[in-house]
Amino acid sequence: MLRKKIGFLGCGNMGKGILAGLLGKRIASPGDIRVYDVIPEKLVRIKRQFKVKTAANMGELVKHSDIVVLAIKPQDLSAASREIRPNLKATHLLVTILAGVSIKRIRKEFGSHVRVVRAMPNLGATIGEAVTAVTSSRKSDLKTGNHIFSGCGAVLNLPEKYFDAVTALSGSGPAYFFHLIELMEKEAVRLGLSESQARLLVKQTAKGAALLACHSEEPASILRQRVTSKGGTTEAALNTLAKGNFPGLFGRAISNAVKRAKELGRG
Repeated sequence: MLRKKIGFLGCGNMGKGILAGLLGKRIASPGDIRVYDVIPEKLVRIKRQFKVKTAANMGELVKHSDIVVLAIKPQDLSAASREIRPNLKATHLLVTILAGVSIKRIRKEFGSHVRVVRAMPNLGATIGEAVTAVTSSRKSDLKTGNHIFSGCGAVLNLPEKYFDAVTALSGSGPAYFFHLIELMEKEAVRLGLSESQARLLVKQTAKGAALLACHSEEPASILRQRVTSKGGTTEAALNTLAKGNFPGLFGRAISNAVKRAKELGRG
């Protein structure tokens, strides 16, 4: 168990996922966790669900925490720093999950003395199936970061220079898969299936494909080829995607996501 007082500044879907992982894996106890959010009703729900403490304001949260998890929107960073910077000490560890926001900028906002762990989880955290990239300049802080995020899924240590790419790939990645599921369900209904039938067919197919990819040591390209018979239906569909330059279009989509991550980092 992590014997530290942990404060969550913001507790949306991602924050709740991390919190649930900490408690579910017994990495931290409810009595050692305090949460603050600008929405009072959300705090009431979180306190009731997780039996954790809440803070009346950001300053109170920091005063009662050894580790502060920044789970706010990047756009709210400067406002948050003005309120909590006076209460931050060299002993505090800031754990940031803000997309596009570098450690350099975090230290600029909160003070050069502050220790920082930067992490990029994804929405899988809400069911304990996230993948989180974690980085820090101190080995002890990196170990703490790995411990925290191990509660909600797999952890990967990477240099910070890769974090914009991680944000575009795994951070935003669930939305890409959800969109494909959405489109396939729409086509199923167009072909005459009911919405419930479409949902079962597509979601179970997505689940099976993901599990096959995770359990296989072979690359996705080989798995794809195994489904693709010469002159068959799969080949017909994939040829259509190729003619529409789907690989190029998807590459541009990822590039634009990386670009946006960089823009968010500049503030």
